Amino acid sequence: MPQLYKSMVELSDEQTKERLICSLLAKIEEVSGRKMQTPRDFDLLSASIYHSTNNLINPSTLKRIFGYVKSDAKPRETTLDILCRYARYGSWQDFTNKERQLKESESVRFFGKQLLAEELRPKERLRLTWLPDRDVTIEYLGNDRFKVVAAANSKLRVGYTFDCPLFIENEPLYMTNLIGPDNRPANFVCGQKNGVQFELAK
Repeated sequence: MPQLYKSMVELSDEQTKERLICSLLAKIEEVSGRKMQTPRDFDLLSASIYHSTNNLINPSTLKRIFGYVKSDAKPRETTLDILCRYARYGSWQDFTNKERQLKESESVRFFGKQLLAEELRPKERLRLTWLPDRDVTIEYLGNDRFKVVAAANSKLRVGYTFDCPLFIENEPLYMTNLIGPDNRPANFVCGQKNGVQFELAK
């Protein structure tokens, strides 16, 4: 049985970068006023980025970054710089510095309830809840991967699978490689404003 109460958990550099990119993509959706769900959304976002920054990021590149098209390629820092300027930051470095400063200023929250996915056994379940009334139960598949087995009032649906190495109480939950019925991988953030609560489910 995993210990749900842990001290500060250190993420790898790659995991930290993935979480930062997920956070940036969520901010870009806020600025653009739309969720990236269709090819037209990426066409419009590409045009909006060019209008705002005078730099072009092709819709095909945006689809890879947002996980709409599966790709192992990592975004270049120059591309991340453009995305950060669009999201009203000076650069990728400026964005990461501000995100880390924010986390450090709230570091007391990190000493509460935390769980590494690798501490779970396959088929163990977690219940996730977040405002306003989201309620999702997930089952561990191994290798940091989960499957949604119950969902209420959420965009997540039964059968969706995703990767998540770490759960932190009252912090946003970052899901990567989220696969739904269309088999297109995507990234997803739960509880971005008020965080997510979790508990072991029967």
